[in-house]
Amino acid sequence: MYIEYLMMVHARSPQSDKEQKAQRKFAEELKPKDFKKPKKSNKAKVYKWDTALLERLKARQQQDRQRDA
Repeated sequence: MYIEYLMMVHARSPQSDKEQKAQRKFAEELKPKDFKKPKKSNKAKVYKWDTALLERLKARQQQDRQRDA
């Protein structure tokens, strides 16, 4: 949000190419070094489910329902 605030404060249409370059440089310097565009991969992520945990949770829910009934 701070970066956006600074950009809004300094956001006026540049009068020359020199000003435009200065604004771009300013915005790039504010970005964290680790904030680069992530590399895109064509592969979809595959997540592994913890089936044992899911079974324990399901069993606990059933026990709670039986106790409440």
